[in-house]
Amino acid sequence: MGGDGVDAWKRVQVAAGGALFYLPEDPAEQTNLANRYPEKAKELHRLLKVELNGVAMSDAANSAGGAIKH
Repeated sequence: MGGDGVDAWKRVQVAAGGALFYLPEDPAEQTNLANRYPEKAKELHRLLKVELNGVAMSDAANSAGGAIKH
């Protein structure tokens, strides 16, 4: 990937409270709203962890021929 733009990945430090952006008004993710809405940030972080765990379990089940149940 060449320069910055669509599909360009950047590694950034995330504050201890997480990162929360309102993309319709802030598509460049310039204003972190996690401190303003800490409960929403925590809720979304928990949901993300659950989803990522499900994806990891699905990958493990697929690698094991479906032998792992979750």
